[in-house]
Amino acid sequence: MSSWQDQKKTLQALSNTIPTLKSTLSTEIRACNDACLEAKVEENDYTVLTFDDLEFELELTEGGIRKKIAFVDNQVGSACESFCKQVADLQMVSATHTNITPARREEFEATFKHFDKDDTNVSSGCCAVARGSDE
Repeated sequence: MSSWQDQKKTLQALSNTIPTLKSTLSTEIRACNDACLEAKVEENDYTVLTFDDLEFELELTEGGIRKKIAFVDNQVGSACESFCKQVADLQMVSATHTNITPARREEFEATFKHFDKDDTNVSSGCCAVARGSDE
């Protein structure tokens, strides 16, 4: 697995914990906060953060994780596109400078075009394989 794939896996695992944290915050911690407010307890020896602070920090964390996932996806996509473009260029140069039969060259081109779904001369199949997808 590449470091990008490891990063994405880690970020996805963190992202998957957010709903549980939100639930705990909105139920258990809110109930504790409300009980403290009713009892007129204003200081907490264990933290300086208020309930609102925790809620805000969780929102920031969630947004940061989403942005990092998008960043990693963008980096992987850019690297894959560049790599696949280089492979395509090498295939074309190789095909013109070797003794490949016209039928064999057509087979290569047909296979490449099958994966070049958006006609950009970049094989999305190549990128999918690099990302770990089974496209």
